[in-house]
Amino acid sequence: MDLEMPEIQKDRFRSKELLLIAVVMTAGVLLSYSPMIFSGFSRMQSDPGDTRFNNYVLEHSYRWVSGDPLHAEIWSPPFFYPEKNTLAYSDTLLALAPAYWGLRSIGLEPHIAFGLWMILMSVFTYIAAYCLLRHGLRRTAIGSSLGAWMMTFASSRIVQIGHQQLIGHFLTLIAIHALLILFAHRPLSQRYRRFCWGLFWSCVVTQFYAGYYFGFFLFLCVALAVVCSLCVRSMRGRLFQVVRLDLKWVLMTLTLAVVSLLPLAWHYVLVASEVGMRGFSKTALPRFASYFYLGKTNVLYGWLTRHLQIFRSLPIRNEQAIGLGVATFLVTVWYLVKHRKNLFVRLTIAIILSIMVFCTVFPGELTIHRLWFYSIPGMRAIRVMCRVGMLLAIPAGIAIAMLIDRQQQRNLKVAAILVALFCCLEQIHKPHSYRIETDRERIEPIVTALRESDTTGPFYIAQQDRDRCWITPIDAMWISLEVGRPTVNGYSGNFPPEYNLFNPEPDEIAHALTVWKERHPKVSITALQLDGENRAEDPTHNLVSQPALTTVE
Repeated sequence: MDLEMPEIQKDRFRSKELLLIAVVMTAGVLLSYSPMIFSGFSRMQSDPGDTRFNNYVLEHSYRWVSGDPLHAEIWSPPFFYPEKNTLAYSDTLLALAPAYWGLRSIGLEPHIAFGLWMILMSVFTYIAAYCLLRHGLRRTAIGSSLGAWMMTFASSRIVQIGHQQLIGHFLTLIAIHALLILFAHRPLSQRYRRFCWGLFWSCVVTQFYAGYYFGFFLFLCVALAVVCSLCVRSMRGRLFQVVRLDLKWVLMTLTLAVVSLLPLAWHYVLVASEVGMRGFSKTALPRFASYFYLGKTNVLYGWLTRHLQIFRSLPIRNEQAIGLGVATFLVTVWYLVKHRKNLFVRLTIAIILSIMVFCTVFPGELTIHRLWFYSIPGMRAIRVMCRVGMLLAIPAGIAIAMLIDRQQQRNLKVAAILVALFCCLEQIHKPHSYRIETDRERIEPIVTALRESDTTGPFYIAQQDRDRCWITPIDAMWISLEVGRPTVNGYSGNFPPEYNLFNPEPDEIAHALTVWKERHPKVSITALQLDGENRAEDPTHNLVSQPALTTVE
C-alpha cells in the first residue's frame, strides 16, 4: 500500500493540473470567441473583410488537396484570373491549413470549419505557451496556466482577431522552448540536443509558411539575440559552447531549413518583381502611445479612446493597439528589472529595447526605422510593423508566472494570483462579429444568375456603390467557389500589374476591362454590374444585401 500511494498522489496531481489547464483555457476561449460560440456559429468574428479572405485561402488549399480542378494549382487560386502566383500576394497559411482540412473533411461548412479553426489556433497556442512555461522555464501549474493565458489571449492578439493569420503563434513558442532547453545550464544527451535543433529549425520554416509576419518577427528576434550575445562576453561564451557541441548538425539543419524556405521565398520574390516593393512609410509604425493603447473595444480601457487625444491621434488605430494594460505593464517591468542579472532576461530586455528604438516613431515624427527598412532582408515586405508589439505578450506571460511562483507565503501567493487575474481581466474585449447569413443573402442572387446564364469561363462583378469597395471582390471570390468558375475580381495584400478593377469609377469600368483583356487576350470575361440603388441595409453590420443584377455587354 505504501508503495502505491506516491503513484496515486501523482495521478491526482496530474488530474488537477489537467483540470486547471482546461478551465483556464476554456475561459479564454469563451471570452474571446463568445459571438461565434453562443450564436452556434451563425455569427463570425470579426468583419467580412480579412475574415472571409483568410477563410477563402484555407478553402482554396482544402480544394487543392481534394482534387478540385479549378484549384489544381496551389500557388494560383482562381481570383485575379488569369494571373498566376496570386497566393503569394498575402500570407499562405499553408502550415496551419491541415487543421482546417480535417474539419472540412468531416463535413463541416466552410464558415463553421473556419470558426473552429480559429479556436484551435488559440488552443494550440495556449498549450505551447503552457509547455514553454511549465517545462522550459520550470514554473508551477498555476503560474504556467495564467502566464499561458496572457500569451494566448492578450489584448494585442484579441484586437487583431479579424486578421486570423495572427491568431496561431504556437510555432514561435515551440521554437523558443527548444532554444531554452538547448541553452539551459543542464546536461543533455546528444540525441536530445539534435532533436531540439531540428525542432527549432522546423518551427522557423513552418512559421514562415504559416504567416510571413510571425515568421519574420521570429527571424528578427533570433538575429537580434545572436547579435546581442556576440556583444556580451558571458553570453558569447555560452553561445559558442552550445553551438560547438553539435556544429555539424546545426549547420546541416540550418541548410535544410534554408532549402525548405526557398520555394516560399521564390514565390514572394516573383511577386515583388511584378508588383514592386513597398515604400517607406511612418503610418504603420508604433508610436509611444501605442504601447499603452488597448483599442476601443477593450472592456476596461476602451473609454480612453474617446477621452484621450493621444490615442485618438494614432494612425490606423486598429493596428496600433499593442498595449497590455497598466497592471500587466507594471508586472512585466517588475520581472525584467528584478531578474535583470539573468542572461535570458538580459537578452529579452536587449531585444525589446532594440525593436522599440528602431521601430517607434517618437515625438516630432522622429524614427530611425529607415535604417532597418532598407538593410534587413525581408523587412520591406512588412506592411504593418507595429504588429511586432504583439510579441510583448510573451515576456508578459513569463512575468505573470514568475510573480506567482516567487511568493512563498500563502497570503502573498493569493495576492499574486489576484493580481495575475486582474492582468488577465485587462485583456478582455467586446468582440465584433457579423451575421453569416448576410453573406449568403447577398451573393445568392448572383450565384443563381451565373448558373442560369449561358456563359462560361471567368466573370467580373462591378458594383456602383464604391463605399464598401472590399465587399464585392470577396463576394466574387466566394461566388467563384459556388459556381466553379474563376473570377477577375480579387482581394489580397497586393494587386497584379495594370489591375485597375478593384474599385474603379463607374465610367472607368469598361476601359479597365479592356486593358485587362489586352493584357490577357485569350480570356473571355462575363461582366456583371450590381445596382447600388434600392439596396437593403443589414442592421447587424450595415452590409448591402440582395442587390439588383444587370449584365454589362
